[in-house]
Amino acid sequence: MAVISVNSPKRRGKIIDENDEFQGLWLNIGIRQATGEEGVEPSFVRLPRGVAVSDLKPRKIYDNMDPEFAAQANLMNQIISEIQKRSLTLKEGEAVPINLEVQLYRRQEESVQTETPAANADLASALFAA
Repeated sequence: MAVISVNSPKRRGKIIDENDEFQGLWLNIGIRQATGEEGVEPSFVRLPRGVAVSDLKPRKIYDNMDPEFAAQANLMNQIISEIQKRSLTLKEGEAVPINLEVQLYRRQEESVQTETPAANADLASALFAA
């Protein structure tokens, strides 16, 4: 006989880290919509998903990295740091504009190489031949 508890809550998504100082801070993406009325500030219409400031993690930089990539990673880390510092100064419900560019991007798909049985046989014999 199975016992099913109907009172236990179901967990969905991530467990919230109570020690996260950036909890509740978001980068919202959207547009400013003018109302057409004189003297009325444009409203901000955001997309339904934002970027959690908690998700912005600095990238480690190593001595053997490509110098150009390391410079970009260093700049990215500085941007993250500035966003995090500024986000902690916001009052509840307050928003400030940020001069970031938004790009629509499609990731590259992994290419599938066709195998050549003859080449594989030659490779195997070259690797494991006595």
